[in-house]
Amino acid sequence: MNNNLNFTFYDTISYLVPGLLLLFASNRIFSLEFDINNVNPLVYFVTAYVCGAVLNMLSLFLYRHIETKIKFIEKIARLSKYITIPVRRVEYTRNELITLVKEKYRLDFTKDKLGLYVFADTVTSNSAIADKDVLIAKEGFFRNLTVAILVVSCLTFKELGSHVTFLLGGLLLFELCYYGREHYKELKNQKIYMLAYFKINENKTI
Repeated sequence: MNNNLNFTFYDTISYLVPGLLLLFASNRIFSLEFDINNVNPLVYFVTAYVCGAVLNMLSLFLYRHIETKIKFIEKIARLSKYITIPVRRVEYTRNELITLVKEKYRLDFTKDKLGLYVFADTVTSNSAIADKDVLIAKEGFFRNLTVAILVVSCLTFKELGSHVTFLLGGLLLFELCYYGREHYKELKNQKIYMLAYFKINENKTI
């Protein structure tokens, strides 16, 4: 499968799978009079895709405005050995890039990670980065899935009350998907920071 097909595949399922999960859970939790056997499969999948698109907008908002304010989520996620190696590697590259940008352009991104990412992404915008789009799509898939699982867990807890097992199971799945999202996000950042570092170091900048 080439990069374009990989991107299309992961970009599609990043909307479709979370949307299907939300539709299926809502039907079961609220005992809706909805029989999938009597529904055109195309209509069902289109509805799921639309739900996934809504979840995508919600996940972007939550991760952008809430994640950084809830420090314990990040600390828990980084306990995973699966996440630790990419995080340590990207932090080293990020620090090297911050030092280089400060020397060449007198810009200080020490306390502005988002600003550094935007700067690096701009510097490398005209360069082909292997698997960048695929990594972004995979990150989006796990990001949307975390929000879908969180929504379903809250709905389950609200409807079933004493059945805490459902909530705990949902939170566990949320954490596992959060690991996946962090992993692909850090791999993507690592590629962008490394290429930006080499381009700036060779004076091939914007």
